[in-house]
Amino acid sequence: MIVGVPNSGSGREARWRQVAGLLSDWYGDGSAPTTKPGELDRAEARLGFALPAALHELHERFGQRTDAWNVQDVLYAPHELCVDQGHLVIACENQGVHRWAIPLAALRDPDPAVVLLADDERNLRQAAPSIGDLAIWWLLLGVKNSRRALFRAYGVAAHESVCSAIVEHLPRLPVPDIPWYSEPVRLYGDANLVVERMEGVWLSATALDSRPFERVLELAKAAGLEWEQVERPG
Repeated sequence: MIVGVPNSGSGREARWRQVAGLLSDWYGDGSAPTTKPGELDRAEARLGFALPAALHELHERFGQRTDAWNVQDVLYAPHELCVDQGHLVIACENQGVHRWAIPLAALRDPDPAVVLLADDERNLRQAAPSIGDLAIWWLLLGVKNSRRALFRAYGVAAHESVCSAIVEHLPRLPVPDIPWYSEPVRLYGDANLVVERMEGVWLSATALDSRPFERVLELAKAAGLEWEQVERPG
């Protein structure tokens, strides 16, 4: 399910429906989708302030889906939420280089923007316009590592032009560029396909069925990309 990412005016419920669809389609049923009672209350008592409504909803509805949120990077559980450099840190990259956080001044917003914190805390970049949007692209980025049996391919091109020759034939997914290191991550595909391009030359393709997957393999062959890894279910 990839139906477009609603903007802030569309309401949080539309974003949570998108999250539920992505979890079902790309990650399967998984574990129980609720945070244990009292966890968020204890987190607020420990931190000394109320958490944004959208963060409550994310954890209450989907918080235990660690099979999706933590396949590579880590979405903090309520007891792991912490404050650093004037921000509420809600997630961390698997190597600890990048963290995702909400400025303390924005906590009154029901669904605030999320910033990307790097080693240099002065270099702040907006990662997503809302917590709901962050959850959507987090799941899209994670499909390549989903534990569900999917079609997957991964490779590194010799030059950016090779990847460009592939993705120019694919529609962009309706999500903004995702800030990351020197270049943003860009996503392509449709309801059955997610193609991720990172740093210009890194490319991964993940699909729910063989048809879109084989098309990407054909495009890659024509462009001269040799995949490092190709997986087909069964």
